[in-house]
Amino acid sequence: MPEAQRISTVPHLPELPAGALLKADPAPDSLFYAEPRLVAHLDDAAIAAVTGLYREVLPAGGAILDLMSSWISHLPAEVAFSTVIGHGMNARELAANPRLSRWFVQDLNADPVLPLAADSLDAVTLCASVQYLQRPVEVLREVARVLRPGAPVVITFSNRCFPTKAVRIWQGLQGREHCALVALYLERAGFAGVEARELLSGRRSDPLWAVLGAAPGQDRSAPAGDGRGSEAGGAAGPKGGVGAAAPPSRPQRRRRAGCRAFPP
Repeated sequence: MPEAQRISTVPHLPELPAGALLKADPAPDSLFYAEPRLVAHLDDAAIAAVTGLYREVLPAGGAILDLMSSWISHLPAEVAFSTVIGHGMNARELAANPRLSRWFVQDLNADPVLPLAADSLDAVTLCASVQYLQRPVEVLREVARVLRPGAPVVITFSNRCFPTKAVRIWQGLQGREHCALVALYLERAGFAGVEARELLSGRRSDPLWAVLGAAPGQDRSAPAGDGRGSEAGGAAGPKGGVGAAAPPSRPQRRRRAGCRAFPP
């Protein structure tokens, strides 16, 4: 099946409209990310909130994958990890990141298979980039594969993006709906205990949300269901949980929907 047709039919996410995971700029992502951008994609308060969440959730001494990373990982400075593997789209950005033990460049929209061993990691982080995934369930199933059973994935995001590279449905939603969408991705990928949190309201800083899940602990040989005949699961948590209902079937035009553009 041609790539454009495969993406437009939204595999694993049949409740989303056709074309939901298409982008305004269909050119290969490798071209867009060819030049390094050594800039912060969150403001200081949001970065501090991400770091605080990592301090709470990530296991000290563990092996960590920072997925869709750049020149900074927002990991707590005082916490040591056995390994921090970085993944991203620009080698110069990753080489400038002092927390990475090693790194690799890979376009996950072209190839979602991670070059990592199964059950080899203690946590995966994904900060300010989930909005660019066109094959989110495939990528997150790979994340589940490489995580040890019960290990966490921590996905954080704000309301900023590169508009031409964020998928169509992301730009028609807003914060709590973004949480619902990411929770749906994780549940379809087989994660358990999916939980959404509002970390910052955005009144005095960038808004910030997090969606977390635990890698499945049982037999992973059978793929998670595609959701046909079942409701999209909700996510809620005791610590700032926002209650993620199923995402709307079509992007909604609402005030402050979508994302604010980063500088080019």
